Amino acid sequence: LLGALLSMALLLCSAPMSVFAEPVSAALNGINKSRDTGELVVFTDAYGDTTGTNWWGAEVTVGPDHRVTALGSGNCDIPPGGFVLSGHDDETEGGSMMKTWVRDHVQVGDYVYFDRRTMTVTVSNTPLAMETSPFYEVSETVDAVNATRNEDMLLLETELALFD
Repeated sequence: LLGALLSMALLLCSAPMSVFAEPVSAALNGINKSRDTGELVVFTDAYGDTTGTNWWGAEVTVGPDHRVTALGSGNCDIPPGGFVLSGHDDETEGGSMMKTWVRDHVQVGDYVYFDRRTMTVTVSNTPLAMETSPFYEVSETVDAVNATRNEDMLLLETELALFD
């Protein structure tokens, strides 16, 4: 019985799992650009089929549902509709350790989101309600198009007005 309990404990200790309860975030250095030393970069399918990075980094492949499907070190395939998060360490004093950050905070099955406006990436072991668009809608009635504007009037200009 003791042997079975010890075996189960060892299996639980070796299973990969996220160890954080709250989401964690980090600043991105770019989107769809080559990854340099000490950088954290997102590669979308607009970049190409693969990241083209070297093996000195840590990469996670994220599907269209924001779930991590694979871990890698470099030149990972970029899934259609998904992205790859790629980190590289700068081991000089005070350097940014983004490869280490990726390895310490992201596991297969986690959720990864990136925000283009704030240039941040967020990792969570549960789905998050993230804003997906920086745009919002406003509806107004246009009073006239290419006309003379009067008081309390919303005018839409579609042509360049030249002064005589």
